[in-house]
Amino acid sequence: MGRRPKPITTDLPALAELAQRLRALRESTGLTFDQLAKAGGQVSSATLKRAASGDSVPEVRTISEFVAACGGGPETLAPLLKLRVAARIQERGVLKSLRPPRIDLIGDRRDLSIALEYVYEAAGAPSYREIRDRSGDPFGLSVSTVGRIVTRQSLPVDERQLLAFLHGCGVHDHDAAWRTAWEKASRAVDIAPPDNRSGARPDARPDARSDARSDARSDGRPESGAQAPVIVVPRATPAPQGYGTSGTGRIQKLGRRLSELSRRQPGTTGAGTVGTYAAAAAAGVAVYPVAMVVATVSPVGVVLPLALGAAALVSSRTSSKTVSWEVRVGTVGPGR
Repeated sequence: MGRRPKPITTDLPALAELAQRLRALRESTGLTFDQLAKAGGQVSSATLKRAASGDSVPEVRTISEFVAACGGGPETLAPLLKLRVAARIQERGVLKSLRPPRIDLIGDRRDLSIALEYVYEAAGAPSYREIRDRSGDPFGLSVSTVGRIVTRQSLPVDERQLLAFLHGCGVHDHDAAWRTAWEKASRAVDIAPPDNRSGARPDARPDARSDARSDARSDGRPESGAQAPVIVVPRATPAPQGYGTSGTGRIQKLGRRLSELSRRQPGTTGAGTVGTYAAAAAAGVAVYPVAMVVATVSPVGVVLPLALGAAALVSSRTSSKTVSWEVRVGTVGPGR
């Protein structure tokens, strides 16, 4: 005799009944799990044993291989697959929280999104790949598109994609009514604006599994790692320091000051410098004959022309510095 199987301890009634029927089916054949795995050739004995344990909901492929290895047909497989769907619904616990409208009462995108999610949950939440493969239109319905529809991030883009999703979930009735619902939803305008703080769509599912995480806390500060909304406003060009950005008085004062600097001032412009050089030259010419006579009598005559030239040079440099200083003083100072 083989070992006595472990008791079924799951809290899901549908899963417990499914495991009990699989055990009874295997016992009716008198085969071990190793023999069933060899007869089927597609699933291992450990996977078949796990399917009959009641610890988790088995996959559709596993149940199909189990029934085929035991010699059962479609009449045996169909009720087992229904039990699997019921077990998945009980395991997820989402279907009872959804309240979709009737197909003929769907009027906007939110209604259609809830209805499609209900169809998915009522089908036992099959994998996205299963929905694509069973849709009959794998090129019109990708796995990623199925995921966005299920999580209510988007809706089918056209009627073809809508029907492919429904057929993949096992819904083949009321195609005309679903087309009408999609047309009404595509023409409807969402009245509720999107939440700017959370980034969620107005037709997002209200439960915690699919809601977008809010980027702001109750006290208004952003959560750790979240990006707060950025508001871009035009930045004004900063005004020159010391001058106001408004008022004609300061502008007129600046214009008058520039005009004063542009006019030639007596004694502080180039004319004063030229006069100084001319006076120095005249003095040199007048003193030159006397210096030559003195040079023949005393060495002082040699030093005198040099002293006069140095005096003229110092005078010219002093005049130039006066002009530069006046210009600098005139331009420095924002308040003048």
